[in-house]
Amino acid sequence: MRLNPILFIFSVSSLVNCLTFLGCGNNASFSGETTMHEAPAIPESPPPPPPPSPTPEVELPAPGLPLLTWIWDCKEARESVLEMPVEDQFIAYGKGDYSIPMTINDVITIKIEGVFCPPEKLKRDVLFVVDVTGSMGTSVSSSPPSTDENHDPSSGGECGRSRAVEKAIASFPDNGEVKFAVITFSDEVVKKSSAFYDTESQLFSGDDLALSDLCDALGGTNYDAPLQESLNLFQKGRADATKEIYFISDGEPNMGDGKDIAKKLKETGVPIGGSTIPVTIATLMLQGNDQVLRDFIASHDQDNQPLHARVENVSELEIVLANLAFNKIMRGEMRYRPIGSTADFTTVRLDRCDENPLFSVPPMEFSIDTAPEGFELFYTYWDRLTHEYKNAGTLNWTP
Repeated sequence: MRLNPILFIFSVSSLVNCLTFLGCGNNASFSGETTMHEAPAIPESPPPPPPPSPTPEVELPAPGLPLLTWIWDCKEARESVLEMPVEDQFIAYGKGDYSIPMTINDVITIKIEGVFCPPEKLKRDVLFVVDVTGSMGTSVSSSPPSTDENHDPSSGGECGRSRAVEKAIASFPDNGEVKFAVITFSDEVVKKSSAFYDTESQLFSGDDLALSDLCDALGGTNYDAPLQESLNLFQKGRADATKEIYFISDGEPNMGDGKDIAKKLKETGVPIGGSTIPVTIATLMLQGNDQVLRDFIASHDQDNQPLHARVENVSELEIVLANLAFNKIMRGEMRYRPIGSTADFTTVRLDRCDENPLFSVPPMEFSIDTAPEGFELFYTYWDRLTHEYKNAGTLNWTP
């Protein structure tokens, strides 16, 4: 086997600056088709900023044993590059079509290794929808004061809901990419932002609402009202930004259940700038066990698991809401097959592992008999906002 001059042809463009597939070491599951798995648990503490991506180490066997190592390492500058550090030892980097010399007697081992990268940097319009119904507890504005259930009573103008929203806003980078708005609701919309704002101080300036308004507690539970108002408010947002709702409640709706409007927001999307942008809805339940919020209001991920969390204690709201709002890659999936044969695609699930950012897939061997024309890979991965990223690569045998 010798390396011939190679013409690189870019057939599939990346949707982000790097390709990311997540796994815990060699913890990859194989199947003939995609299987369903439990959604990753929300961590107990807010995640730190991601460290610089490490580079997988390439282990080369002795010369004369053909090996191709395919590296996905977030280094865009060397994507679609093919190297041969020693004879018959190839290293391919990232996406693209590669020409690999093969003879009828050759058997080549293919290894796939990589590191998960951060998700694409996005402009985000973030809307907090906050339950201020009577069951949340006593409030200065409640007349007479409500004591029903008392899930999150106000004290000194603060409560768990207000602290959670403050912490979530503080977790975002302060660079103007993320803008914020708030809607509070009970049996109707109680308070609302008139626009999306860059900072917490602008958001709670008092012109639209104050931070203490998130601690009100009076009235019943109507999901229709805030979701309909969300549609109106998002139309004041940016045409190039995501649309996200973080919905905090403590009980089941006793008025509008919000199902139809939530479906419209998630599937049809918000008309803005001549196009429609789907809305991602993450839900957070305080003490209650509302299946409508979990199963119908919340968006669902690629495994059909709801973007939903439940906390028993109000002190947990801050950490859990911040983690729901923190976008990261959740998992990836690789599908591959030999070209020119009748073999079906093999699917490899690659799960995220925060402790070990590297992933690898067990080596595979191919020959002209098992892969007459080459080898193709299709990659898909998802972030917490349910965005799907795709990429692909092909190894084409040459004489």
